[in-house]
Amino acid sequence: MFARKYGPVDAARVAGKSIVVADWRGVRVL
Repeated sequence: MFARKYGPVDAARVAGKSIVVADWRGVRVL
């Protein structure tokens, strides 16, 4: 649900997870 509304990076941030996310914006460590 969050992935559709905010995108994978923001979804992970909302979930409070500390992960590495790769998408069209590049690779980010959350």
